Amino acid sequence: MIKHLLLLLSLSATLASFSQGQADWWYFGNNAGIHFETGGPVAVNDGQLSTSEGCASLSDQAGNLLFYTDGLTAYDRTHTVMPNGTGLLGNGSSTHSAIIVPRPGSNTDFYIFTVDQGGTSGQGMHYSKVDITLNSGNGDVVTSEKNVFLVDDTSEKVAAVKKSNGYWIITHLAETNQFYTYEVTSSGVNTTPLISNTAWNVAGFGYGLAVSSTGNKLAGVFFSSDSIHVFDVNISTGEVTANYKIGSTISSSTMYGLEFSPNAEVLYMQAYNAGDVRQFDLSLGNSAAISASELIVGASSSGGGQLQTGRDGKIYCARQGTTRLSVINEPDMLGSACDWQDTAVVLTSGCVWGLPTFIQSFFNASFEVENFCLGVETEFSMDTAGVDSVLWNFGEPSSGSNNTSSL
Repeated sequence: MIKHLLLLLSLSATLASFSQGQADWWYFGNNAGIHFETGGPVAVNDGQLSTSEGCASLSDQAGNLLFYTDGLTAYDRTHTVMPNGTGLLGNGSSTHSAIIVPRPGSNTDFYIFTVDQGGTSGQGMHYSKVDITLNSGNGDVVTSEKNVFLVDDTSEKVAAVKKSNGYWIITHLAETNQFYTYEVTSSGVNTTPLISNTAWNVAGFGYGLAVSSTGNKLAGVFFSSDSIHVFDVNISTGEVTANYKIGSTISSSTMYGLEFSPNAEVLYMQAYNAGDVRQFDLSLGNSAAISASELIVGASSSGGGQLQTGRDGKIYCARQGTTRLSVINEPDMLGSACDWQDTAVVLTSGCVWGLPTFIQSFFNASFEVENFCLGVETEFSMDTAGVDSVLWNFGEPSSGSNNTSSL
């Protein structure tokens, strides 16, 4: 009886996470792609992208593909170039190149934010608007809002953070300690940035940038730096502040992919040359202890690349020069318990360094379940920030209409 009671108490505040359908379709590399189905991701061969690095895809909440881009060309859901969809100002040699952000309150308007290759030789960050109602419902880049200039001399970095009434779009200014944050609301893109001066002036532009699904943590790597830099993000204001540096046993010039675990307490980094995936325990709370926690959880003779969370909560790893993706099956777990798997998806064509960049809050819808004792009403609740509708299915068909709810 005591064992059963303890079990019930331990389950009294269960937290579960799931994603919405916006990240169901990925297109990347040399015509590579995957579709997330009930049993996991499945390779597809209809993608038209041929790019070495950054790209972005977006589906609707039901998981239907809307469009995708390498930051240079936008392809609609039929895999056809959109009208006015060429000449975007990303770059095939930009780590992120593009990210797609919906206009809050609209199911038809979307913004493609692009970042050129890093440094002062690039064209910086711009945005272009897509109206999905045009082109027979397949979408069109709106000429009056195409390649709208935001800021020059950016790093190859862009991330989007969910806020109460929209999104923050964050990029780093190359060779400086500055992050530029732009607001997207139902009114559109505010082209006046919030400029955050952090304590760290970093040489070069570097590769990876990752934001936690909770939106309050940011991590980046930069050329000629001895560390992974971790920042705090103020969700209310968009301000970026320095937190701590994580030292690694490999050269910063080879650091590439970064990704937070779903609970934001573990950080993963992948080198682009040897392809080692390394784990850092952020729960330790200080730079020295976190640096000392570095552990290689996945080693491969193949080259590495980007890391990206999937809708199943697993972290997928680009394997440059191969036709496969690796995966971290349990990214919240430390050490070998994270369950690295070298071959998770066999692709129909070549993987390079890049994987699609998503708004990480797509992977942060969560719900709580309380009160499991017999005779006590069990309560289900969820965080509805950014959620338009809810359908509960309790998995008990014999209860009839009580098996589902939209409350």
